[in-house]
Amino acid sequence: MQSQESGCSKLPTLDLGELGVQHTGEPSQQEWQRVTRQLDRALSDVGCAYLTGHGVPDDQVKEAFSSAIAFFKAERDFKMRWVVPDEGNVGYIAMSSEKYSDEGKELHEGFLFKQGSYDHEKEAPPFMTAVTPLAQLVHALSRRLMTSLALSLNKNRDYFVNMHQDSGTPKGMSVYRFNYYPEPTRGRESSTGFGAHRDLTMISLLFSNDSEGFQPDGEEGHDVKLTRRFVIAATLCHPQICDPSGQWVDVPFVPGTILLLAGEFLHFYSNKRFIPVMHKVVVPSENHPGYRPRCSLIYFEHADNDTPMWPPGDDPDSPAPPSVKEHIEKLFLKARAEGAKYTSP
Repeated sequence: MQSQESGCSKLPTLDLGELGVQHTGEPSQQEWQRVTRQLDRALSDVGCAYLTGHGVPDDQVKEAFSSAIAFFKAERDFKMRWVVPDEGNVGYIAMSSEKYSDEGKELHEGFLFKQGSYDHEKEAPPFMTAVTPLAQLVHALSRRLMTSLALSLNKNRDYFVNMHQDSGTPKGMSVYRFNYYPEPTRGRESSTGFGAHRDLTMISLLFSNDSEGFQPDGEEGHDVKLTRRFVIAATLCHPQICDPSGQWVDVPFVPGTILLLAGEFLHFYSNKRFIPVMHKVVVPSENHPGYRPRCSLIYFEHADNDTPMWPPGDDPDSPAPPSVKEHIEKLFLKARAEGAKYTSP
């Protein structure tokens, strides 16, 4: 396992080898062991990893981004044909309509979609033709990663896969999301593109176009070192380095990679071994030269709706954990009551 330099930190780069989706056969035992060992180290040390050898073709990723960017550049009235309904979780998210933190206005547009969420009776957004084959590969890749994570915890290889039977269907909570960060407008100071948050997922898989990438920062009380907990941020400003005071620090965009992020569900089911990753997006002001609009595609892998959000405790008198769906809906309602507005976990 190699490391990607980022200031004074190093983020692991994991070659999936035979676990990549370009290989249709069963990986060898040696490959399962190698990837499992390296994945365990990356998510327990840092909470994220660059994935190479994943088998998702670059041309499919570029085509998906090209189609998505064309959609986001279209007139607002056209995009609003797919706007997310008040109680929905699929569709278009208009500029500045979400708020994930108290850091100010969040300047992004988005689009949430699931495999099978648009049929012949429901008009699909124009980019779905390009995205559908890509989504199928990402779903297959996620299942291989979940198998490896189960093995790393000495569980049955289907331990996590069996909790995600509805993944890849409209019934499940797993969802794909495009985020789009347009060019800065005149007279605006630097602000938040996407507020700091942790995903509630099992894992999240992030693709990005060629803007500058993510940044880690030491949590309070920890030095900024590979073996300590990190906070990760997607940044659109100039590169930064981490310092011991715990400032947000850039992690560079690496062409051809997918960024894997551990979520809170995995954190709970690993007995808090794997680190759920805090992340945000920072949008530059007009004074940052050379900025280009950034687009990202994230796959949020969620367990089935009725799966406990964390394992039941040994104490029979302790309350039963909420289901994944109950937990997420409760957090969303609480956040909205406090002034935040969430559309996706």
